[in-house]
Amino acid sequence: MIGAVTYTNSATTSLSLNDHSSYDVVGIEGLWFLETEAKEASIPRKTPPALHQVSNWSGGDLVVSVWLHATDDGHAAYLATELIEHFAIDSADDEQGVLDVTIDGDAGTVRRQITCVLNGKVEVEKLQGVPAIVHLPLRASNPSWYASSDTTVNSALNGTTPVNVSCVGGTADSFPTITITTTGDHVCLNLKITDAYSNWLELEDTMAISKALVLILEPGALSFLYDGSTNWYGKRKTGSQLIVVKRGTHNLVFECDTADSLATISVVYRKRYTVHGG
Repeated sequence: MIGAVTYTNSATTSLSLNDHSSYDVVGIEGLWFLETEAKEASIPRKTPPALHQVSNWSGGDLVVSVWLHATDDGHAAYLATELIEHFAIDSADDEQGVLDVTIDGDAGTVRRQITCVLNGKVEVEKLQGVPAIVHLPLRASNPSWYASSDTTVNSALNGTTPVNVSCVGGTADSFPTITITTTGDHVCLNLKITDAYSNWLELEDTMAISKALVLILEPGALSFLYDGSTNWYGKRKTGSQLIVVKRGTHNLVFECDTADSLATISVVYRKRYTVHGG
């Protein structure tokens, strides 16, 4: 059963599409199976330049069908216009919004989000000549559903001793933001992180006392920022690859080249799913 459904556009305005007073969602095509296809890539998928392709998958299409709770022809036209204009803001500004869908079922409540934009002709279905159902075609450039909130896992670096940080992902790989902060009078030399695919990322430099390194590994927003302003992307050791939180439950492994390296570790990621329910 479809529960709460909202769309937040790029103007950060949210509209409830299933409030049972103005609108009812009567169907979401693509909710359980979002058709997509693999892109042809001329470079290996694991190399950083390919990451913006989101694992080389093309976008996917959804259609949200919304019933209008109208009292007369004029009211129906008003509700349909309000609905379409709310989505059309993103198309006009070349932006995307977030569709947030909650499903209530026997196994419990599942809430997921997907980034998308109005794409194609909006169909307005009439009953006895009155607008009744609006079919909104949406395009998701990243064909993945995400959890509605972040997962945070904290740990501590222990010098040259590998530290396993257990991360529980969704049904697709997730892209973490990792923050390393040196503590006390300690530094960190040549930080190395290894994921569950045995991909490793090593940075050849020394983090000074009480400094933070923030690694954003989300495709399209890639950033290696040291001490708030210095770009460390170029400090990757030859052979390094960008790492992910593997689907399911797996470890990220952290280590340094100095035995007395002490630092806090924060791994933040949004669980990612191939379809809404799993």
